[in-house]
Amino acid sequence: MTFRAYLLVVILVLTSINVMAASDSLNSVWRDSFVSTYTEPSRSEFKKAKKLFKRQFAGEDSADLVLDWQEIGYDLMKWQKDDREFFILKENESKGRGRGFFVFPIDGFDGALVLQVPHGKSDLYTGKIGTKLMTEHKFLAGAWNTAPRRYEENGVAVNVDMGKHTQSFFSAFTEALAVARKDTITLQLHGFSGLNRKTEAGANADAIISPGVKKSRPLTDAYHACLRQKLGKNVLLYPRDVNELGGTLNISGEILRQYRSHEFIHLEISKGLRGELRKKRELRKHLVNCLQ
Repeated sequence: MTFRAYLLVVILVLTSINVMAASDSLNSVWRDSFVSTYTEPSRSEFKKAKKLFKRQFAGEDSADLVLDWQEIGYDLMKWQKDDREFFILKENESKGRGRGFFVFPIDGFDGALVLQVPHGKSDLYTGKIGTKLMTEHKFLAGAWNTAPRRYEENGVAVNVDMGKHTQSFFSAFTEALAVARKDTITLQLHGFSGLNRKTEAGANADAIISPGVKKSRPLTDAYHACLRQKLGKNVLLYPRDVNELGGTLNISGEILRQYRSHEFIHLEISKGLRGELRKKRELRKHLVNCLQ
């Protein structure tokens, strides 16, 4: 491809998202990228995605990445909210395989906070809370699922848990982050039902904070104390206050712990508190401010 043709492709891609930005919220763009089933990437696609995410986190010029992302079914697009600009990685509509939706705020490149929402629809409101947080605060990046967590295919139950799949683009995103950047904090949002809890403490909790391991860490201890005070809710700390929903098998936490300069926070939120966070910006800001 000649440089002129290449430049035309880049212009068309980046311009198309600006047209979309006039009417679409980040939440609607994410929801529009949802598909009904999940196709796990091949080992080759997984490796390519990891390399591309590394380049994305390293701040490489987006024009150099557009065509490379398209090779594995993604469009790299520019999206605007008020006076802020974002790069969005969204699967091409003709190749939607449920491999995820990724956002990189252009003004957040020097930031330390990363957001992950692995069950954005099944954990009711977490997807919308996440998109609101992304546009209201400065994150380095964000990742959302784009396939149902559970569905049936040919009579077989399928569980697509982006918190546990090792060969997913979610995992590629996390590993690339760990390699390309240092001293980041990844906040992963989840939702739970008190009716399904094994313990009285879990059933009565409004939120459960965990570092993803069965021992305390200074950051999660401090985050717990801050959120408990600011939210005025029954916020519990795993494993000190409650012995469930600790996210100890979470693949993102496992990857980040291999790189000791990264922190991981697994935040479980009750349905009642999720409903409040969806509506109240004042409450949402504490999820971020308590980490700064």
